Amino acid sequence: MIGKKLAISSSINYKLRKIRIARSLIVQLIKRDLRLRYRGSLLGYFWSMLNPLLYMAVLSAVFSYIIRFEVKNYSLFLLTGILIWNFFQQSLSIGVNSILFNGSLLKKVKVPASLFPFASVSSVLINFLLSLVPFAAISIAIKGNLPLTILFLPLCIGIFATFIFGVSLTLASLNVRFRDIGHLLDPILTILFYSTPIIYPKSAIPEKFRMILDLNPLTYYLDITRDVMFTGVVPEIEALLTATAFSMLSIVVGYLTFNKLKDEFVYDI
Repeated sequence: MIGKKLAISSSINYKLRKIRIARSLIVQLIKRDLRLRYRGSLLGYFWSMLNPLLYMAVLSAVFSYIIRFEVKNYSLFLLTGILIWNFFQQSLSIGVNSILFNGSLLKKVKVPASLFPFASVSSVLINFLLSLVPFAAISIAIKGNLPLTILFLPLCIGIFATFIFGVSLTLASLNVRFRDIGHLLDPILTILFYSTPIIYPKSAIPEKFRMILDLNPLTYYLDITRDVMFTGVVPEIEALLTATAFSMLSIVVGYLTFNKLKDEFVYDI
């Protein structure tokens, strides 16, 4: 009986030690990603706040005065979409190479390779959180306040981050075996950008083409996040459930792909 208890205690301690090591590694990877991203930059982390604002200014000028969309507070509408898109696009752009670029570490230290895409998404999430500062300032300047529905933002972002991690894990795993994945990502992201209602409202799309938006998972994440950040309404249950379903599917596909290919990583890197 005593031997069994000691065995259980030893097993628990071993698992806790592995968790502590994994947590420490994730923190170090996130710090490294952030340092590399802003290395040599005078403004450093301020770029995470300035970039979406500059992007918003250019697009807002084009679509407010040249190609007009009838959207009240269009600049804020646009900024919300840009922030969500940047979180997705940057996470995938970094995550797709996360396992491949950490190949030397993977060969030296026995660590779960899935930590690398997770750390990549986490570092971009920190950038996203920093970018909420100028969003809040602009929202208050334009509307006079922040909507109370902003309290639902952690839920929406949590669901979205789960989806992004699943996609990043899938792409990172495939990219170790098939290097074309990294090259294909940029054109695919360009297509996704224009097929997602980021710079235009859904109402601007003719009814016969709405099915394209409905089949695009990003549409649901954008909708629920815009609801709480811009429109000031609680997201519809149907939209939340659909977004959650896409996230769960993403995680399942990600881990199935990862588990199928992980044993070959050390040979393919």
